Amino acid sequence: MSGSFGRYPLLFVGIVSSIIIFSAYMSSEWLPLARSSDLAALLFRVEPHRYERNPARLEEKASYTLSYSPIVTLTLVSSEGLYKRTPVYSGEEAYYDDDIRVSETAVLEMDRTLRGIRQRARKLQGWRGKSHIIEPLKVQRYGVNGFFNFHWDWDTHVEEGNRVATFMIFLEANCTGGGTNFPDLPMPKDDRWCDVIECGSSDDQNVYKGVTFKPIQGAAVFWENTHVNGSLNTLVRHAGLPVASGQKVGLNIWTWDSAWRPPANGPKSAP
Repeated sequence: MSGSFGRYPLLFVGIVSSIIIFSAYMSSEWLPLARSSDLAALLFRVEPHRYERNPARLEEKASYTLSYSPIVTLTLVSSEGLYKRTPVYSGEEAYYDDDIRVSETAVLEMDRTLRGIRQRARKLQGWRGKSHIIEPLKVQRYGVNGFFNFHWDWDTHVEEGNRVATFMIFLEANCTGGGTNFPDLPMPKDDRWCDVIECGSSDDQNVYKGVTFKPIQGAAVFWENTHVNGSLNTLVRHAGLPVASGQKVGLNIWTWDSAWRPPANGPKSAP
């Protein structure tokens, strides 16, 4: 599950009742590989789960709804009182710029439940080696007019170690606007994707090119930020679009590989 098909990484989209696994290796279309289970539910289960024994097997349907999970409520409660204005970074330099990002971030204090979530996030990716760690869990909160401009999760300023994979989980999505836009991904032709992405409505989210994932409570999106040769994947540039009303809260789970190095031959980044 941590590999790639062709040139592009696997992306996983989990919603309340299903998980959609697809690869963007075709230039004109995504390839749906499976619809089953619930990626987000697998992350948020407290008790041992059968998928942990074989993370590549996701055929069986799981009757588990993340949206009403007490773990979601616990995670939201755990973040209260911890929020601070979110900085942006240029290398190791942190600063504030409301033209780039307007949001608040809470770094969660680790406990037994959160350790379990981190372990599941690692197992769902398959074994990547001892150099891979799950970063401290962070909750992002976006109020009205909150947004995060286009960016990559990998860092172009480093030559040793990088963020190689991302889980994005919507904990709260009582809002209008606030989609997550990937401008360089091709729009799929299959109408079934319209359950989780914006498709041709009059909503302002559709003024953006590429693909916009709807903020749906209980949804989770996973993508890989690097190719198998170590080059940085330029196709996963994305933005948190402005929240028009209400509030959006998301949990980020990032995988850091301390052994990452730019490819010895070829460009540092590639589509």
